[in-house]
Amino acid sequence: MEYSYDSGTNWNLITTQATNLEHIWTTPNVKSDKKVNRPEDMVNQFANEPLNFVPGSKFDYSNSGYTLLGFIIETVTGKPYQKVLREKIFNPLKMENSGFYKHRPVIKKMSSGYDTWYPEYFDVDKSDESSAYAAGGLYSTVDDMLLWDKALVNEKLLPKKYMDMIFTKHSPDGNHHYGYGWELRKVNVGNKNNKIETLSHSGRVDGYRTIFTQIPKTNSCIVLFSNTSNSLLHRINTAILAILNDQSYDFPLKPLTIFMDRIIEKEGIDKGVAFYKANSKNPAYYISEDELILSGYYFLKQDNFNKALKIFKLATETFPDKWNPHQSYAEGLMKIGKKKEALESFKMSLKLKPNNGRAAHMIEILENEVKE
Repeated sequence: MEYSYDSGTNWNLITTQATNLEHIWTTPNVKSDKKVNRPEDMVNQFANEPLNFVPGSKFDYSNSGYTLLGFIIETVTGKPYQKVLREKIFNPLKMENSGFYKHRPVIKKMSSGYDTWYPEYFDVDKSDESSAYAAGGLYSTVDDMLLWDKALVNEKLLPKKYMDMIFTKHSPDGNHHYGYGWELRKVNVGNKNNKIETLSHSGRVDGYRTIFTQIPKTNSCIVLFSNTSNSLLHRINTAILAILNDQSYDFPLKPLTIFMDRIIEKEGIDKGVAFYKANSKNPAYYISEDELILSGYYFLKQDNFNKALKIFKLATETFPDKWNPHQSYAEGLMKIGKKKEALESFKMSLKLKPNNGRAAHMIEILENEVKE
């Protein structure tokens, strides 16, 4: 069973009603430029592919596996997957605000999902997430997920012997295990080395992130929804586990780049960069190579070359052993015609990532132009 959750405009972790949000566990194993919605066609995309390993010998999450399960359900019952879910799960549990997502019908209070091109937010394309099929593609609410949580322990859907099979450690997953659709893990509780047994699964689709965690020891669960793609839900989940178990915890760290950008907006680029350098080792913040680079490109696409170049330069100083900051700095230098300096930065990027085709191509072009 996969979950798709929702989050309203004023969503609050655990305690408040959320609205609808769909999710998919992970990106598909089989990539295609064309969306395929018929279950049989989706199965045929991978039906003749070889197995990666002997079943049961190890674990590697697969959307294709869940797609196959959905198709088996339809074949055995002779009914559409979504109808079986409604008859066998949603209706018996009175999960009235849950269903299979399709983009055309209007779903009341449906939340909007957002992606970020740092630091801006953009609506995601929900043209038809039904192609997620049995690997996701559902919507639900916090209250409905509580009904689902209760059903996992009260035998309302299946007898205990079958639920025990579902929660058995079938396949090794690194230091953890995978059951029948569940991650069976010992996870950190707060900021200490204490751990606790959990039954959980996370999910994602463009614009949304979710985590459902059941804690058998305390007969409690945590449901987290977010309608942005870059949410730090695992850190929040760890802190909530600590609260539920009377342990100490840390608040999620603050993104240093965002605070730098706020200072740039109010006080200028030099004070923003100085703030970043002064706080790069401050334990209250986290630093991110990607966020810093995206901040530079944000100004670059506005033709604000001075700000962009200073941020790219800051990125090379903060992450000197990473190829991307050097390439981004080179791209910025190209914009203002500093070809010789751009050449050196592209060379550094290629040195750090020898298979960097973009850098190799630009080096070839710039070496000829610099000679001229």
